[in-house]
Amino acid sequence: MSSICNCRTSAQVVTMSPGRVKVLCERIMSRGYEPRVARLMENVKAKVRAQPGFISIDTYAQVNDHTKYVVFSEWESKKDFDTWLASETFQECTKQINELLDVPGLHMRIFKAPKDDVFLL
Repeated sequence: MSSICNCRTSAQVVTMSPGRVKVLCERIMSRGYEPRVARLMENVKAKVRAQPGFISIDTYAQVNDHTKYVVFSEWESKKDFDTWLASETFQECTKQINELLDVPGLHMRIFKAPKDDVFLL
């Protein structure tokens, strides 16, 4: 799989509570559907912001291929995120978005802060 983003390395201090998780979700949309997907994603963001345990969400497009997106979200706990995944709202949003993707389905990774301080470049 090719790199999802072209990014420069930067050092950033991130403080997370022990139970918090960050979720990375990758999406590759079909060409020509970019405006429609953007509208759907704004709708999803509005709905996810109302979910218990939700903290933040950021969406990025790959620099050299605007059909490839990553979405980063942060949750108070994995349980809160799992509750969102099981919700009817999430299922409906996913169904609508999958119709516009080259690679349908949910491609995600869940991260939590390590128990010990780790500094990686």
